[in-house]
Amino acid sequence: DGARSFRSALASFRTVLAASGIEQMLSDAELVCDEERDASTVCYLRGKLASGVARLLLGQPDRAVRELRESLTLARDEPSLVHLRIQGLAYLSFASAQSGDWSTARRTAQEAAALSSEEGLDHSLPGVVALTARACVLAHDGESDRAEAALAGARRFGNLVRGSRWMWADTNIRWGNTSLDLGNRPAAREHVDEARAALS
Repeated sequence: DGARSFRSALASFRTVLAASGIEQMLSDAELVCDEERDASTVCYLRGKLASGVARLLLGQPDRAVRELRESLTLARDEPSLVHLRIQGLAYLSFASAQSGDWSTARRTAQEAAALSSEEGLDHSLPGVVALTARACVLAHDGESDRAEAALAGARRFGNLVRGSRWMWADTNIRWGNTSLDLGNRPAAREHVDEARAALS
């Protein structure tokens, strides 16, 4: 990714797994952003994305929105970074929904899902996140059939996110909430159990 130092490259890698927890994920993301700020490298973009995701998971959706918007600006005109743009859009949808801005949540989830489909990435990790965001918005809007279809699509390739403990837990919580919105309590309970197991 053209990192300026081995230190920032290693910190960038650690943000992906977040093996030491979300607080450490945020610290690593901030380290990356501080060291890469003048270089505007892909590593810096990844740092901004990771910072936004970490702040969302730490209950800071408004600050997450700012970081995620910056990551999207950096990835906007780079075709090779479309996978990062899809993830940024999906997490911006989650953060916006958590802040009560369902208009932005709806728009960014739709854009993430459309871009994932257009690029043939529905069967990839970014595609899983995009479909999860789409299902969340559709369930909120009362479009049950379309929400069920999006949720089923996300779960079909859900194992792609198992490699990261925090991501597997977070994804299952989102699937559980969406299942609950759709009136499927047994599925919601299963996803909560999966999230607990991931974090135990």
